Formats: sequence, C-alpha cells, structure tokens
Amino acid sequence: MSDDPNNKSKRNDEWSGFDRSGLEDPEVQKIHSALEREKAEPSEGFAAPPLVVVFFSMIVCLWVSWYAPQYMGGFRWDVYDPHYDPDAVAEPTVYDPIARGKRIYTNKCQVCHQQTGTGVPGVYPPLAGADWVAKSPDILVRVVLNGLAGEIVVNGNTYNSAMTAFGNDLSDQEIAEVLTYIRNSWGNELPFIEEAEVAAIRAAVGSRTTTYSPSELLEAFAE
Repeated sequence: MSDDPNNKSKRNDEWSGFDRSGLEDPEVQKIHSALEREKAEPSEGFAAPPLVVVFFSMIVCLWVSWYAPQYMGGFRWDVYDPHYDPDAVAEPTVYDPIARGKRIYTNKCQVCHQQTGTGVPGVYPPLAGADWVAKSPDILVRVVLNGLAGEIVVNGNTYNSAMTAFGNDLSDQEIAEVLTYIRNSWGNELPFIEEAEVAAIRAAVGSRTTTYSPSELLEAFAE
C-alpha cells in the first residue's frame, strides 16, 4: 500500500528544520556502528543459565541427596532430643485402660461426681465405695449409654438428679475404659469391663433413645 502524499509531506515539513549535519560526522557514525555490532540480537523466552551455574546446582542436589538420609534421622522430630538414641529399640506402648479411662472421666464425669469420686451431697451420688458401682455391667453400661433419671438410693442415701446420656459421645472402648477406671479407683476393686461387653449391650439397647430409671434397671437385672 503506497504512502499518503499528504502524510509524507507532513513528515518532510517536521524534519525540514532539523540540523542533519551531525549525522554525517564520521565520529558519530563510528560510534553508532560499534553499538549496532555489540547490541545482542533479540530473542524469545528465557536465556539459558551459564553452564557453571547448572553444574554447581547439580553438585548441590547430589550432595543433599546423600547427606539427608545419612544425617537427618529419617526426618523424625525426636532426633533433636538430647537423649535420643537411634540404635535403641523402642519399647512398645502398654495399653492401660485405667489411665485412658481417667482422662475420659476428667472430661465427662468429674464435674458432677468430683475428682475424688465423692459426688455432691444431696445432689450427685458418690462413686467411691458406691454399691451401684459394683452392679452388673448390664446396668452400668446402660446408664452411660442412655442416661439415668429418677429417684436412686446409693449407700442408703437418696438422690433425684438426672444423668446425661453419653452413648453418642463415647465409643464402646471409651465406655469400657471409663467404667473400668471408676470400678478401680477410690478404693474400688472390681473386674474390668471389656469393649466386647459394651458392644453387646449397645446392640441389645438398639434404637432406644429414652433414659432409664433406676427402678427399671433394678427390675430388669435383679441380682
């Protein structure tokens, strides 16, 4: 497409007053020629890094891949323990249902029955030395699963406050652990309650959601 004569005329008018004598100076032309020779050719994308940088990076990666497995202790946190011995054989963790049950009791039961298991006189019955603690697991597990409401006599004293149901909050194992803790604390020395016992009783309770009354449990599981 040819240039517009009017535009060409305008450009000539713009340069008409420009002094072109400097452009013909040999020194100026020499400098511009050198700049044109030294100017890098434009290129797309990223320039390749120098070979020395690539080589050094490979050396560092190889060194880290050797050093880390040898001296990082398998990336375990306890290697920074001053007493850590990588050659020592770790002792297997011993399952202690009483210790686990104590933690559950502290979180779920202590607010009413107190840390010492003595309860609150006239309000919440005691668990320490309580005759109800020695009753059948069929009774105790149902009390924890569905709760208890109504008048209850513990060690000859009458109480009439409700107990919360924990069937939805505690697993079979946790119920077994907390009852085992209660039956073996504060002077109580009674057989452990097993997870399988709790699971069987939960299955027998089925879909029941209402609380039990003391009289209902005593009649159903009379000793």
